[in-house]
Amino acid sequence: MVDIIIDHLRTRGFLVAKEVGNFHRSADIVAISPDQELWIIEGKLSAMKHAARQLRDHKLSADKIFVGTPMRKLKKSTKEMFDRNDIGIIFVNKDLSIEVLPHKNTCDPFMPIRNQIFQRVLKRETGGNHD
Repeated sequence: MVDIIIDHLRTRGFLVAKEVGNFHRSADIVAISPDQELWIIEGKLSAMKHAARQLRDHKLSADKIFVGTPMRKLKKSTKEMFDRNDIGIIFVNKDLSIEVLPHKNTCDPFMPIRNQIFQRVLKRETGGNHD
């Protein structure tokens, strides 16, 4: 699923890296949009509460945060939890198409950390060393 999301983002002009270190853990996907927004995406088949906890930590580093998951109907409580935490959703449909539902708010990242993560993605995409 993560690779399907990565392919989708790359075809739309994003720079993308997998498993990028961030606060003593790693983000499944970190992407730089054509508008220079930094997106962090955690791919989950289940365990949405765990995804929300992970993404709350990543809010300090990103402009937008998402959970990537197979298309399904989410519980009302899950939608509310994502809404409270400014988490968008990237659904992967059965036909492997992607539906991106960004949250209406952007995060307010700590810029030195955001810029450090941004540079890691740029380095990976331009053939630099991996961290």
